[in-house]
Amino acid sequence: MSIAHGIKQLGVLGAGQMGTGIAFVSAVRAKVPVLLHDASLTQLTHSLSFFSSLLAKDVTKGRLTPTEAAEAKDRVRVVDTLTGLRDVDMVVEAVSEQGRAQETGVSGLEGDAERGRDFGDEYVVD
Repeated sequence: MSIAHGIKQLGVLGAGQMGTGIAFVSAVRAKVPVLLHDASLTQLTHSLSFFSSLLAKDVTKGRLTPTEAAEAKDRVRVVDTLTGLRDVDMVVEAVSEQGRAQETGVSGLEGDAERGRDFGDEYVVD
């Protein structure tokens, strides 16, 4: 399958409302595999539950078939460390300032901006 946008895998840092929404649109509409990371296991659990409820709602309303919903759900994987995001084509940071202060190791990933990763204000194109 040819992907017009060129993103073969997306990383989402933060599983709050914004991160969940980004993961949802990416997996459902753009059909891009998503790696989702959050420092809070509780937040990740809530995010995946909400993601599933959004898919179920779209199936009920006829926007998606059950097969399409299952495929979208399979496109989202949780990674438990920031290093799990290293090989994605782009990382979207969706962490609040409070959460960002609690997230450890973000500075280690920001060095990857030199390879064309997106880290909020620090995006550098290859």
